Amino acid sequence: MPLSCKIEQVSEPELLTIQHEIQSAKVFLKRHSADSGDNLYDHLSELLGKIISEQPQNAVDFFEEYSRQLKEKRFKKPSDIQQVYIPPTQYGETTKLIKLFKDLRKYYFQTNKKENINNHNEITENSIPNLLELVYYLEQIGVGLPKSECILLNQSIRQLVNDKKLTNVRFWGKILGSPKNYYIVEAELYKKELSCRLREADEKLKIGEEKIEAIEELNENNEDSISSDLGNLSDDKNKFNKLDFPTPPLPKSGDRIIVPETSAERIGTGLNKKVYFVCNSPGLDDWIELPSVTPQQIVVARQIIRHFTGCLETTIQQTFPYFPGNEGNYLRAQIARITATTLISPIGYFTFENFDESDKEEIKEELTMNPNYNPLSTKDLIDPSLLNWCHHSPYINESGRTTWKNSSKQEEKLSEEIERKSDGAVKKVKNKMKNEVGPSLLTSLSEDTLLDAVPAWTTRVSSEIQLDTAIAAVRSNLWPGAIAFAKDKICGNVYIGSGHKYDVYDYCSLKNPLMEDQYEIGPEIIQVQDPTFEDKENYCASQLPISDSPNLDDDDDDEEEDGEEEEEKLEEKEDDDEDEDEDEGEDEYEDDDTEEESD
Repeated sequence: MPLSCKIEQVSEPELLTIQHEIQSAKVFLKRHSADSGDNLYDHLSELLGKIISEQPQNAVDFFEEYSRQLKEKRFKKPSDIQQVYIPPTQYGETTKLIKLFKDLRKYYFQTNKKENINNHNEITENSIPNLLELVYYLEQIGVGLPKSECILLNQSIRQLVNDKKLTNVRFWGKILGSPKNYYIVEAELYKKELSCRLREADEKLKIGEEKIEAIEELNENNEDSISSDLGNLSDDKNKFNKLDFPTPPLPKSGDRIIVPETSAERIGTGLNKKVYFVCNSPGLDDWIELPSVTPQQIVVARQIIRHFTGCLETTIQQTFPYFPGNEGNYLRAQIARITATTLISPIGYFTFENFDESDKEEIKEELTMNPNYNPLSTKDLIDPSLLNWCHHSPYINESGRTTWKNSSKQEEKLSEEIERKSDGAVKKVKNKMKNEVGPSLLTSLSEDTLLDAVPAWTTRVSSEIQLDTAIAAVRSNLWPGAIAFAKDKICGNVYIGSGHKYDVYDYCSLKNPLMEDQYEIGPEIIQVQDPTFEDKENYCASQLPISDSPNLDDDDDDEEEDGEEEEEKLEEKEDDDEDEDEDEGEDEYEDDDTEEESD
């Protein structure tokens, strides 16, 4: 049967009306957002209502602004969340840096005027170093710092010069530590500031001496009073002491030589001629001035090794010998040692300048830049013999000073020690009393000693192709990280390292000294035989008081005789009683026998 289909039976599709389209559009606009929970239909209705009510001009231009305001009003925070703003960690750092640059801008604006330069604190062009120029020369020889760090360091050093009023400022270098590093600046004080500090130091010394004298007087008075009281007590006790045995004397150190401590050099002289400032992060932290160094700290720092932590207040413990100070003092001692060894310059770059010629006893010598200096060629500067380089920092003696000093008090103490010691000890003390003299200033590097067949210095050049524009550099093998460069009339020194000296052999701390004998073996410490009972009785009887009156002795003798007679009578009575008892016992025995016989 063939298939058939009637076309009339198929219904035509219904046409969509306008109302249906509007309704479907509303449904789409009323869909809620998954993030905010709002829908576009309500937002547009409110927005249009606001525009119509306010009727602003150019409503099209402010349409987005009205939409944003409506969303802000509709936004509500949950009640359990407080509105707390926590700035990021970089916010505090940026505010400090912004303030740093603003302050420097004001400072440069003021110093551009010559009147302010002359009136304000003797500031000259040489007082402010140009660190960016130094970094340029260091980069040529393979040493440098990050650019961002250099810029902040340059600005912070200029601010330090402005605040502290320093002169001859120089970027000394960087000492690596864990977890923080030290950035170090070297400078000198102006005469006014130096004189004020010297006055304060003199006043403190006077006050300290007065306190020491007062304490010594009190101790002497106390010793006298105690000795007198002990003398009275000993006189009273000697009457009742039963046994007195000699005690050995206290032990005395016969081998060791006590040498008095060396006094520190005053501010502005020797190792304390310059002042040093340190910080952990330039531009963010304040510069802290390090304390003056003492000879004792220098001597001990030569014998120990300790890594830096970046905190100046860190205590230094468990070291032998004991270091007198904290990490700030140890850092200052290491800076003094590195400066004295690695501060070099080409021959003729510095010259001597004598002043205070009226004082014939002491003629101080200072180095100043030679205005007539003729720059050496690069070939001469990189000569392996190092004859064209010299030290321009004073040498540190074994006593921890740049100049030898032996005060009158030290001589008195040493003379007392000499009288007590033997001949061998006297020789040692006399050797210590000799004047210590080290290498003079401007000594050539060729005279430096070798480090077990390793030279103390190595030379290099920035470019072997263009020697006319190349920079000569000298590195220290004794203090790794110390480097000096020279080009024409420009010379510089920088240290970037851990702050420790190179040692050919592994570091080994000093051994503890041997224990001394508590007492010397002799008859005074030999054990004494214990006294017997009879000896004790005889000793006690000898210590009893003896009366001088004879009548009392006669009475005592009579009483003793009467007592003996009474004792004899009592004994006779006891004997008579015993005899009577025996007789009675015999009579009873006889009576018993007679009774038995009768029975």
